[in-house]
Amino acid sequence: AAGAEWSLGVGPAGYDPFVPGGLIDDVRVYSEAREPATLHAQQGVLPSADVPGATDGSTAPAVVEPAVTEMKGLSLHRVAAARDADKSHSWVARQPAPGVPADASLASQPLVTDVQVSAAGSGGIVYAASPAQVEVTLRPASLVAVSTRVDLVYRVVDPVAGTRGDEVRVPLASTNPEDAGLFVGPLPALPAGTVVEYAAEVVDGNATGAVVVTARSPRTWDPFAYHMYGVIPPPAQDELDHTRVFLFWTPDSWANAIRSPTDGRCVNCDAGSECCPNPQWNARQPAILVYDSHKSRDDKVARPAYAARVRLQGSRFNRLRGSAIDQAGVWSTIGPSSGSFEAYSYSVKVADYARVRGRQTFLLNKMRSCCTGFTTGLHFQTHAATGTVAATHRFVSLYMNGEFLRVTTELDHGDEDLIQAWTDDVNERCVSQPMELDVGDLFKAQGSSSDTNDGPWGRGDMFPLDAHCGFSPLERYSYTYGRKTNKALGTHDDFATLLDALDDLSLGSGNDDCPPETLAWFEANLDVE
Repeated sequence: AAGAEWSLGVGPAGYDPFVPGGLIDDVRVYSEAREPATLHAQQGVLPSADVPGATDGSTAPAVVEPAVTEMKGLSLHRVAAARDADKSHSWVARQPAPGVPADASLASQPLVTDVQVSAAGSGGIVYAASPAQVEVTLRPASLVAVSTRVDLVYRVVDPVAGTRGDEVRVPLASTNPEDAGLFVGPLPALPAGTVVEYAAEVVDGNATGAVVVTARSPRTWDPFAYHMYGVIPPPAQDELDHTRVFLFWTPDSWANAIRSPTDGRCVNCDAGSECCPNPQWNARQPAILVYDSHKSRDDKVARPAYAARVRLQGSRFNRLRGSAIDQAGVWSTIGPSSGSFEAYSYSVKVADYARVRGRQTFLLNKMRSCCTGFTTGLHFQTHAATGTVAATHRFVSLYMNGEFLRVTTELDHGDEDLIQAWTDDVNERCVSQPMELDVGDLFKAQGSSSDTNDGPWGRGDMFPLDAHCGFSPLERYSYTYGRKTNKALGTHDDFATLLDALDDLSLGSGNDDCPPETLAWFEANLDVE
């Protein structure tokens, strides 16, 4: 669920899961981030008075009103009281049903807890013509019987054509006498530019005729029905220490990414007409990402592919300003189905639970204004040397649909991940006197140079905004000052209050109302003109 993280610990059962040793048997997380996450019990941990449908074990499960179960999201249930609460195989998800016991049949079945793709010499990255294998782990191993059968189910995808082949089922072997829950099998040899979608299925070994699947990874409630890996060409000798970024998408998706910002971020803003934000301005297109670095090649658990969402990166002035590429002379692979073929900057976003080097979003900069990227790197290194927040900066080779396109600079996005990395670094370096820093609220001024013809956007100069073009002041603040951290809060209320308070102080030239000590504080702590 967006904005929610849970750490489930095992300990003696108690009535308060928030004290050390408290045991949680059921977790309910709203999928809408603005709602507070709530807990309810299945095994009698919380008193029945605390949460509708919970029970303290002395009474039958309470009758649950429909409104409780109609909330969005899934419940996480421990399949049996005897299972360790800190093990992933002890938990399954289902539609919210507080107070209803979990399916008892799950207590006697092993679950797929891990699926890993690995290749000789390249970790989790699969190169063309290199042998690779898949490892599937079942837990608890004590429930794995001799008759237990695990199959690899896969299908080959052409990410450029957007087509999928037929599903193939291959039995895996249990070859480790010390771990009955480990099953291994070879992956098919495929050419570069291929993507494979695959799943691991536990099949009832006693079933005859139709395949009866008792457990699967991905599980049925996961956002994607298949895991996947991409097959890419091995790095050349001079690329062994470099990072390569592969993006695979259809020509139409690529064209849509170029077309989306064409009309600007606000449409119909001529005098006398309705002002509307362009819903396509930040629209992302589906793509498959393979992130190949010398570090990921040494990391067996590196993700072999990511489901990504990609858009052009940049301001309303520079987003569509790219350097022309000689497609015929330099790059031969099929490009976007329409639109100009230029060197753009890209914003790449992956799922929150499957990050690239700890980040959900990173940028690939076109280096149009700074050909070598030297000044950009110098800028970030200077900031880092002073101990302030600074993005990391590295050169990467960008491959589009399997073919090298150009060298770009990879930058961290200015968001919560960047601030969190900085606070973690500060806390780690201050072991003797930890500062225990939390990520605060960061807003980016992304306003307009005009007060009248840019829809909800206004001047981002820290002065209050009035209602305009059908948008309230609070709505205009949310457009003019983009929230970059703590996005789950989804509000600009406190920010608007701050701007109003600053305006009340009249921090301008010739001010006679603001106390001198207040002005002195602002001059010492803020960049106030």
